[in-house]
Amino acid sequence: MKDLIREAIIVALRMEGVSETVIDRYMADAGEIEFSKTANRSMVAKLNHTIYELRITQKCLDKSSLIQRYISIPMGRYSQTSPGEDEYFVPIDRMLECLEIYLDEDENGICQSVLDVELYQLKIKIEIEGFEGSWCRRPSPSGIYTILSRQSSISRTITCTCLKSEGGGRM
Repeated sequence: MKDLIREAIIVALRMEGVSETVIDRYMADAGEIEFSKTANRSMVAKLNHTIYELRITQKCLDKSSLIQRYISIPMGRYSQTSPGEDEYFVPIDRMLECLEIYLDEDENGICQSVLDVELYQLKIKIEIEGFEGSWCRRPSPSGIYTILSRQSSISRTITCTCLKSEGGGRM
């Protein structure tokens, strides 16, 4: 089981485009996987909530594989909170920040990117009737981007445009 978990972590990081050097250093530093019981109701509730979220994305489940490659991408983008914190975070963003300690600097003292893939930048605009439109930008690996434009019955428009990122790496 421990070997399967280690392999699943490596596969998920590769799917996100994390460089092999960073993955190798992280796994070497990670140590042994340990299992323990929990008496913490907050943690049990969080696990139950994760199972609920998995039901929402069950169309992505690959019943022929123990490692769920295609569900890690959407699950890593669901907002979560840490125990004892009120602020939400996106797990993949937090993971990429944490992996920065495994980066090398080039000859100019500039850190290399955690990601080793070509990135596209999704520029997302959400317009809701009666409110000024709001824009945000999200990086997305080139292999998994989606362009979306939708108009719903309550006069809400969501528009995504895909812009090729200059230089690859994390934006």
